Amino acid sequence: MVFDYIYRTDADSNEYVLVVAFESKEAYEANAANPAQHAQYLRYRELMESDPTWSDGEIVYAYPGEEMSCHYRQGTSTEESC
Repeated sequence: MVFDYIYRTDADSNEYVLVVAFESKEAYEANAANPAQHAQYLRYRELMESDPTWSDGEIVYAYPGEEMSCHYRQGTSTEESC
């Protein structure tokens, strides 16, 4: 994993956005297929009011820093509690 960020939205203090970047699409796919990762997701899912939405893609620019090519997964969900 290259990085992960969790944002709390201004519009709703109970809504969070998680952004995770991996070194490659293959690293992302390996993480997604890992049973331990799925078990961790299920523990977090218990805290959410609804299923998260997912957006997969490729990071093509970051500032400050160099141009990078990372694959990411962004999840957005509303949590009942923190």
